[in-house]
Amino acid sequence: MPTLNLNARMEVKNATAVPTTNISAHRSEQASSNTMSDALKSIYTIEEYAELPVDSPNTPLRPKAVSTRNSTKVIAFYEKLAAFGLPNPVLRHEGDGLNGWDVQMKFLEGELEQTIDDSGPYPSKKDARDAVVGRGLEILSQLEAEGKISKKGKGKQKAASETLQPEKEEEEPKEPGRNYVGLLLEFQRSNNADQPNYTMFSLGASWSCEMRLPGLSRIFGGMSSYFPGKKVARQNAAKEGIDYYKSINLWPKDIDEATGSIKKKKAVQPPPSSKPKKKASGPNTTSAVEASYASLVAEVARELHYPAPQYVFESADIQAPNFYTVKCFFKELNGSGSGPHGEVRHVYGKKNAKEACARLTWAYLNSIKMQRLQAVQRMLEMADADSEDGVEASGDEQFEDAMDVSKGDV
Repeated sequence: MPTLNLNARMEVKNATAVPTTNISAHRSEQASSNTMSDALKSIYTIEEYAELPVDSPNTPLRPKAVSTRNSTKVIAFYEKLAAFGLPNPVLRHEGDGLNGWDVQMKFLEGELEQTIDDSGPYPSKKDARDAVVGRGLEILSQLEAEGKISKKGKGKQKAASETLQPEKEEEEPKEPGRNYVGLLLEFQRSNNADQPNYTMFSLGASWSCEMRLPGLSRIFGGMSSYFPGKKVARQNAAKEGIDYYKSINLWPKDIDEATGSIKKKKAVQPPPSSKPKKKASGPNTTSAVEASYASLVAEVARELHYPAPQYVFESADIQAPNFYTVKCFFKELNGSGSGPHGEVRHVYGKKNAKEACARLTWAYLNSIKMQRLQAVQRMLEMADADSEDGVEASGDEQFEDAMDVSKGDV
């Protein structure tokens, strides 16, 4: 009987392959089902999403400083060119808004011709121009100090000022409403103060602006408010500066509502007797020199036997040191005569403030002088009437009484 060898190797010819199609399809369906299940787990209601813990805080976008706007050097540069009778500079820009701008400026002529190259890059053509113009201003000032350039005659200056104008930049369309930037600039110029500095910031398509006034540490505008355009942002910062001046009573009230500009007061000719003129000393001098009100106050005070006037100055605000409030006192007098007299408030410049106070004080002293003269006249008339009625009084007594009145002793 044959035996079965269990250890023998069995070979199967033409073996049928195990079907895999159904297995793969099953696995694919199972994976798809698992993926859908995981996706459903990631769907939350609004309430569930709000209760989820915050994995990482949202970091806000940081605004980017784009440009600083200050035309002080530009204006000074072109004014010097006009005064020296020099032609406009030639500016050449290269670049684009994405990679920035560089600039080259050529100015002066002949042996003094200058070329300034600045590769920047600058975010705008205006910033590039401001940079090279500032360096050009330094060169002009140096050449002027060395005597290599000099100012021309008045006729040439006028012709140059009419023909030489800074190149015009592309401006944004004006926003409706009052031009606060122009108003603030005109106010600064009227007070011989430097122009404001504007720094622009961009955040996506929005803009913000910081404005600084010379002499003040305060910032107007800021990055807390954003606007759709640069001009609107600048107007907002300038308006805050104007509101600040209004809050400390330094902003003029005579504003032209139609044009949005400060009305310039017409020069009013004072009456001939409003301010006496002193004759200038000298053998060949025939013209009259107009005296200051401070000297007139001292002169009238001596006539009235008043002590020397004393002017007390007070600064209007720590952040506006050039504006003063002034009062005049005659401290040795009693009563209301001691002062204060001629008080003026928030006047720009110490000398201007003193002169304004002295003008009002001079008017007050003249009124006192007139009252005394009228009193003397009445006493003399009464003395004449008494003499007609038979009441005798010596001329010396009448004169002494009148002098006492004129000195204020009676």
